[in-house]
Amino acid sequence: MVNFFNISLHRSATQSCHDLFRRSGVSAVHWPAEVDGIDYQAKVAGREDDPGFVAETLAPVFRAYSAVSDAPLAALYGPLSETYPSAKFFAFYRPAGDWIRSVRRHIQSRRFVPFERVVYWSYFTWQPQDLSDLSDAELADFHAWHYDSIATHFRSHDNFLLLDLEDKGPGPRLCEFCGLPPLPLRIVDYAMGHDHGLDPALLEAEVCA
Repeated sequence: MVNFFNISLHRSATQSCHDLFRRSGVSAVHWPAEVDGIDYQAKVAGREDDPGFVAETLAPVFRAYSAVSDAPLAALYGPLSETYPSAKFFAFYRPAGDWIRSVRRHIQSRRFVPFERVVYWSYFTWQPQDLSDLSDAELADFHAWHYDSIATHFRSHDNFLLLDLEDKGPGPRLCEFCGLPPLPLRIVDYAMGHDHGLDPALLEAEVCA
């Protein structure tokens, strides 16, 4: 059963967080597109605008693992907080300009895949198909809306932590919140070795390829 939900926007240290959980001995999944041989993106295709359905479809993953990170979790915090009230929720805040540059490098000109559509369509109800449909100003508005929304949703809860990636020591702070031994948050990016939009000194960097 999931104990920890990372509801950060993608490209906001989700891989680094997954690495921290794995080093802590926590059973963890990053980007639950295909888990234990099941293609969950295929299961939600056509229902990307229904967070409740997506959360329910991913329930087997949440039952089998203790921590889950990355899309589509950023759009599922509402139904997840109702279904798993004892779980801990957290998010990493990355400055909007850095985040926009990173998502554009990551997605480039390809169309959104189903889990990305779940996240982006939670705000852009006109359902853009790729990043070329969105201006930097629109992405900045989406970024601000997401972090304002989760702060408002969890305002009266004690099971939510918001961490700023520009603050010192986000790894030990997350570990303390989760009841884990303190570990640094390493920069991990499977696609690039590390993300040049993040300052290694700010993330206690131990860069991993």
